Parts: sequence; structure tokens; C-alpha cells
Amino acid sequence: MANLIEAEGIESHSLWLELVSAAAYRPGRAETVYGTVELERGELIFSYRTYGERLGLTMAQVRTRVERWARNGQIRKRPLTPTRSAHHRAHPPQIITIIDYDTYSPPSLGGHTPSRTQDDIEQSTSDTEEEGTMEKNN
Repeated sequence: MANLIEAEGIESHSLWLELVSAAAYRPGRAETVYGTVELERGELIFSYRTYGERLGLTMAQVRTRVERWARNGQIRKRPLTPTRSAHHRAHPPQIITIIDYDTYSPPSLGGHTPSRTQDDIEQSTSDTEEEGTMEKNN
């Protein structure tokens, strides 16, 4: 972990820890404005804006780190597929899978509960319309 901090800075370390702590500890469902989302162990609903605001980073800084981790095989990204119409949302959030999640949160820890709350999920999904507008303007 020290190499990650030295190579990418404390912001990357903070973002990585935030992703790991927000990931689903066990498979389950999350209710969003897009409908019910099935999450497997190590997956989370992700929005550049939400995590940027949470950590004091710009969307571009968050995007750069997430794209690097995807290229390096540390995470896998896929679009959240809406099961319910959300016309007022320009871009739904993504689902991120943390590769080798068991390395960061071993199943033997038993009682771990992810820090992600329903309010966090709703915030992530509400931010995507603004992200789409900002991406078009950049």
C-alpha cells in the first residue's frame, strides 16, 4: 500500500479506501431511482461526482484514477442497467467491481457492514445528470 501512496498520492489512497469500504460485503440488492440493482460481493454503485465531492477531488481527478485502475486490472467498470425509467437522469452511475476484493476485505471478518447507505446510493444516482452536462461542456 505504501507504493500506491508514493506513486499516486494520498488522494488516490483515500479514493481507493473509499471504494473498498463502499463495496458490498455480501451479495444483495440496492434500490435506486433506476430500479433494483443486484450487487455481488466487491461491487458498488459509483458516480465520479459523488466520490469527488466526498473526498474534495475534481471529477477529472477521480476519473483519471478510476480509469488507471481499470486499465491496470484493479477494478472492472460496467454501466448500471436501468430497470425502471428515470427520464430526468442523463447518465446512470456505473457499477464498479473491485478485483481481488477478498484481499482487502476477507470473508472471515464476518460482521463487516459496508459504509454505503441508501442515502449514498441515492446521492450517486442523482448526480449523474449533472455529470453528463459537465462532460458535454468539457
